[in-house]
Order: sequence, then C-alpha cells, then structure tokens
Amino acid sequence: MARAVLPFRLGEERLHVVRARTLLPNGEAVPVRADAIFVQTPQDRADDALFTDRAELVMLFPRVEVGAAVEYVVTREE
Repeated sequence: MARAVLPFRLGEERLHVVRARTLLPNGEAVPVRADAIFVQTPQDRADDALFTDRAELVMLFPRVEVGAAVEYVVTREE
C-alpha cells in the first residue's frame, strides 16, 4: 500500500479527486476505493485541530508492488 498526502486550507480551497489508481506492471489498473480517500488534520498539528484551517487529503493506493506506479488527478478549487 502507498499513500499520497495533499495539504490544503479548509474554507479557502476544495480538492476534487478525478482519478486515483495503482498501475500494475502487467498493465492492470486498480482504482482507489472511495473509503480509502479522506480528509484529516495534519499529524503535526493534531493538538490544534479545533483552531486550524489546515487539512490534508489522503489517498491510500492498493496493491502497490515493485514496478507499479500510482496515478492521481486532483483539481484544486479556490
């Protein structure tokens, strides 16, 4: 499993996941499940969770192996 973390500011920006998948060496594309995409408070700021507008979009990519690639397309709306 691999993960991608994209920081953004709540209230100022919105991120939209257009596509997220793992590309296996044999050419198979394995999509990231909807429940493997979520927003969290940055771990270095967890104590300030109620007082910050910083957030992270996290995507967990399945079946990552040697020779695989992860691909994602995310749009940022300000």
